[in-house]
Amino acid sequence: MKNDKIYNDNFAENFFKNYYKDRGMLKWQGFFLSDHKKALNHDFDSKKN
Repeated sequence: MKNDKIYNDNFAENFFKNYYKDRGMLKWQGFFLSDHKKALNHDFDSKKN
């Protein structure tokens, strides 16, 4: 039965409408920082060898 699920479509819709706060730019900057750090580590490792 579909309505027996704890997390159904109505639950998700209510959550995103009322409780979810999109971190937007903050989240994007975290991805950017992660990619930048990975590239720096790669450059450092290639210069080391």
